[in-house]
Amino acid sequence: MQKKWIFTLGLATLAGMIISICFTIIGGNLYGYSDAYFELFDYISAIFAFILIKKLFLSYKDKINISFQNFIVKLGALTYGIYLWDPFFRKMIFDEFEMTLIPYFGGFITSVLWCVFSFVLCGFIVSFLKRVPHIQKLF
Repeated sequence: MQKKWIFTLGLATLAGMIISICFTIIGGNLYGYSDAYFELFDYISAIFAFILIKKLFLSYKDKINISFQNFIVKLGALTYGIYLWDPFFRKMIFDEFEMTLIPYFGGFITSVLWCVFSFVLCGFIVSFLKRVPHIQKLF
């Protein structure tokens, strides 16, 4: 992908984030707290992140240690399963996780900690399921 298209997609991602933030603020002022618009342009952001990371990875492939490359590939193989399992655990334990940690770390750090926790927990589950004979075909 050419640099101008990556730059254009980056601008679209930034515009989508700004629009989402504005809608969230407006909706919050009119109807009270809501994150209904917060995920409005997630797909554009995800596509941009994927293309940018892939482009950077391919550009610097020769400079990256082979064991680190293999580690990244293995993490990448887990992401679809993590994407599927995260909503399940979010419904089960996120509220308790959030209420416990926000007083100590604040909302942003707690969200980052949730992402790490969810990635590790779901990653272990997916890597286990990938070893189960009939289930591994799903991943």
